[in-house]
Amino acid sequence: MRPSIICILVAFTVCSCTPTFYIPNTQNVPLLSAKSQTNIVASLGNEMFDLNLAHAAGENFGVMLNTTLAPNRIDENGNGGKGAFVELGGGYFKPISDNFLFEVYGLAGFGALKNVNRSSISGNPGTSGVFESNIARLGVQPAIAFTSKYFTAAVSGRLASLNYMNPKGSLVHNGVEQVKHISDKSSYMIFEPALTLRAGLHKVKVQLQVQGSFNLTDKDFPQENSMSSLGLVFSL
Repeated sequence: MRPSIICILVAFTVCSCTPTFYIPNTQNVPLLSAKSQTNIVASLGNEMFDLNLAHAAGENFGVMLNTTLAPNRIDENGNGGKGAFVELGGGYFKPISDNFLFEVYGLAGFGALKNVNRSSISGNPGTSGVFESNIARLGVQPAIAFTSKYFTAAVSGRLASLNYMNPKGSLVHNGVEQVKHISDKSSYMIFEPALTLRAGLHKVKVQLQVQGSFNLTDKDFPQENSMSSLGLVFSL
């Protein structure tokens, strides 16, 4: 089933029968190299739209704003959800040589999630099949990249704390009431390595990103374990 975020925060989705409480958003890997440079990335992946912005506010200091939208989708079984995400970041970048660059950013995102699984109601009378929660994600994301005028390849890794706050609703999965389960265990560490490839013109490139998502706290946590996206990069 597909989760949903409603104020500002992480974008989630839903498989048809199984609740999914987390889906990684596209990582913003700015690869800024000079003061006043600005990058804009628009991408699609896992039925989510990401718009990522980054700006070099200093010689070695960058800021970023990341947004994700997962439109409301309900399947024929009544399972679905919607989501939205907003994240702020700031960090350090440093060209290592003419073609290699290092960066590291601190990240903070906030929002809420709603997950609808109507197909679970028949086996659990009296429940609504709905899970809602506020969410916060705090993390750090280093990256190293090969850069050139027409091609870029970067390896990054996002290590973050994912926190669920004030969950509500009544959704039972595999005999477990999910609101109580998340209330009892509300904080999770996740590690998300990613490969980002860009190719094209100097000012406009196509971007492909693939990443994994590993829950270090609970390997059985209901989440997506991978994500891929395709988009366009504009360098100003």
